[in-house]
Amino acid sequence: MTLSVPTDPYVRTAWIVMQLRLRNTSLAEIARAHGWSKSVVSQALRSPLYLQEVAIADALDLTPEALFPERYDAAGHRRHPVKSTARSGGRNVEGKRPRRHAGAA
Repeated sequence: MTLSVPTDPYVRTAWIVMQLRLRNTSLAEIARAHGWSKSVVSQALRSPLYLQEVAIADALDLTPEALFPERYDAAGHRRHPVKSTARSGGRNVEGKRPRRHAGAA
């Protein structure tokens, strides 16, 4: 079955949520499966977040290029470079704060 992905970003967001429901999954389920918050996965619907785009596209059996065509050029290269997953503010590469040990100050 070939899916026709809406080009309007607002319509596409609702379409993605509906398609995930039809597959008995959700943005929250994608987030849990990857150890992300639901909000970061939801943010990928509005802003370029490569890893989350890939996870959403995989859940729909699509490529990120097919799901978010405005984020790619005609050659299939991202229009916005993928930023490092390393975070500032004391966060590790997964975006989680390090756990403090019982004796730590």
